Amino acid sequence: MISKIQSKYSLKNTIGYGLNSFVDFSHPLDILSHLLIGSEGTLGFICDATFKTEELLPEKFTGFLLFSDVFCTCKAIDILKNIGADALEIMDGRCLFSVNNLKDIPEFIKSSKLSDYGLLFQFSQTSKEASNSKLIEVSRICNDLTNLIDFQITDNIIEQKVLWSLRKGLLASLGASRPRGTSFILEDVAVRLNDLPNAIQDLKMLLDFYKFDTGIYGHGIDGNLHFMLAEDFSKSENIEKFDNFLKSLSDLIVNKYDGSLKAEHGTGRNMAPFVAKEWGSEMYDIMKQIKSKIDVNNIFNSNVVISDDDKINLKNIKSLPLVSEKVDKCIECGFCENSCPSRNITLTPRQRIQIAREFKRLDANSNEFETLKNEYQYYGIDTCAKDGVCSINCPVKINTADLIKEIMFDNKSKFANVLADKVSDNLVVLESIMKTGISIGSSKYVNSMTKNLNKINKVKLPIINHQFKPVKNIFSQAINPDILYVPACTSRLMGGGEERDLVNQHIYVAERIGINLKIPNEIYGKCCGLSFSSKGFKNQSEKIEKDFIEFIKSETNNSEIPVLIDSSSCYYHLLQNNKEINLLDTLGLIELHLEKLKLEFKNIPIFNFFPNCSIKVNNDIDKISRIINYLSPQSKILDIPYCCGSAGDKGIVFPEIISSSFKNIDIRDFEKNCYSSNISCELSINTYLGTKLKSLIYIFL
Repeated sequence: MISKIQSKYSLKNTIGYGLNSFVDFSHPLDILSHLLIGSEGTLGFICDATFKTEELLPEKFTGFLLFSDVFCTCKAIDILKNIGADALEIMDGRCLFSVNNLKDIPEFIKSSKLSDYGLLFQFSQTSKEASNSKLIEVSRICNDLTNLIDFQITDNIIEQKVLWSLRKGLLASLGASRPRGTSFILEDVAVRLNDLPNAIQDLKMLLDFYKFDTGIYGHGIDGNLHFMLAEDFSKSENIEKFDNFLKSLSDLIVNKYDGSLKAEHGTGRNMAPFVAKEWGSEMYDIMKQIKSKIDVNNIFNSNVVISDDDKINLKNIKSLPLVSEKVDKCIECGFCENSCPSRNITLTPRQRIQIAREFKRLDANSNEFETLKNEYQYYGIDTCAKDGVCSINCPVKINTADLIKEIMFDNKSKFANVLADKVSDNLVVLESIMKTGISIGSSKYVNSMTKNLNKINKVKLPIINHQFKPVKNIFSQAINPDILYVPACTSRLMGGGEERDLVNQHIYVAERIGINLKIPNEIYGKCCGLSFSSKGFKNQSEKIEKDFIEFIKSETNNSEIPVLIDSSSCYYHLLQNNKEINLLDTLGLIELHLEKLKLEFKNIPIFNFFPNCSIKVNNDIDKISRIINYLSPQSKILDIPYCCGSAGDKGIVFPEIISSSFKNIDIRDFEKNCYSSNISCELSINTYLGTKLKSLIYIFL
């Protein structure tokens, strides 16, 4: 029995309970505590855990090998493992095809065939000298490998990140390539390294036989393979096919290769019927005794890991109903979650999509549907910043904001649309009303009164910080302008809090370096439409944007003169559909005139820059890097993965989003000489953190 346990755990193995606990420990408490690990809530609930971590070596290099043959790929795994590789990730041609649209990946990977195999590896060393020596050794070995089509080895951090993006995005990329509306199940097996090439070939034949069009990938260093099964489980014949496949898979992995049916993902319900097959009846009986002794009444996660129902894996299979083309590719992997500003108070993007799918599962006339719909208004819609940062980490670039806007658009009443039409036709009047409201609301008396009312009022009133002030005088009429300056409506409404307001600061800086700015006479009421778009008024937003672009064209006589928009969010919104117009944001203006600015403004301090969500989503960090490196090399960009949650007026109406976003942030980086490029973000952050964040244009005094 002991030799059986030791043999099973010579491989990665997570199927059933951790019987190695009986071999590795003698004290009952040690045995019990280690049985709990990986028991998937069937033996108890772990509410707290302490992890022992290992130090990462400072020097790394990464490589990617492309082979035409699986046996040569696995031979390379054996060779590189023996000389100290940290990671060896294998992926077949179908996997490579699913990620060949990723940015900056090498051309030889993009042009790979479905019959090819890729091997991603990494080595870590204690010093640069040791890393260089190992890199030379590995390069020499790679040059001698058989059936190697091409390869790349690099110690450049950016290039390493690109190569690792191939592996990190595989699950979501394969999931996105499945037919819309199909559910998916991720499988996870392991075999011994000397069996790996034959096992991969057999597994591919098995998948092809059952018509599962999917890729195989995994941790080659452990003989651990993953593959995804996508199917429409609403059809009985597909459930039968799935059942037959799992039985064939268990025969292949257990009987032929004496491998693990679960290497790291856990048994769950899907492999519960096969635990006895892998371990044998004697060992399985021990597992059943463990369950019955600890969970006498079988109330902990029943039918998971241990089940008397040999068909449990064919019941209640989760469906993924069609919701919208914007999110149907989502496999709910969760890569998006850490960047969402509302993650600490309401829902994450993954959860918003999950609930949208639940609406499709429910009867639209049921009380449950109505209750969920009412709660979703706040949890799903109101507190979604709709900033798109969720798409940054998503391997298939799903922007959950697009779904939320679509839901808002579909749910708009006729009255709401008529009212929005009236408002959009009278933006000059709206701007005048809003200026008055902001002027009153930002007074310290009204500000204090609003906070007190919110303590007792169920309907929360917007809190307008005293820094929010409209710009009073907007005027700059150059006869032969170099740039047409169109201050964003948010800048006009809220940019007057500094000694020199935001608009006049731009004019001041431009004059100092000899740039003629012209602000159109009819600037009031002009808007890019983003504020309407974020509230689900799609038609009105498109109309306002179209009018805005026509206005710009008339003011520039359709010439090539640049058009300056001083808000990053408005700039990127306009840029999406108007590539033919020479648009600049504040950062673009600075970058265009770096040399003049450095000559004119000599005492530029060391500062921090907070990149707002528009910059992150549009992957424009390089622009800021160029500016900083030229103007103030010791300055830095704050590496914060999420949006601040301001999202136009969200930070005013729902300040708890900002509170959620900055829950675990060190505010010291924001307290002195910190800048950004979006007025609503800056003022909302200042309201919450009590800081003095402002536009980077103020670096020039």
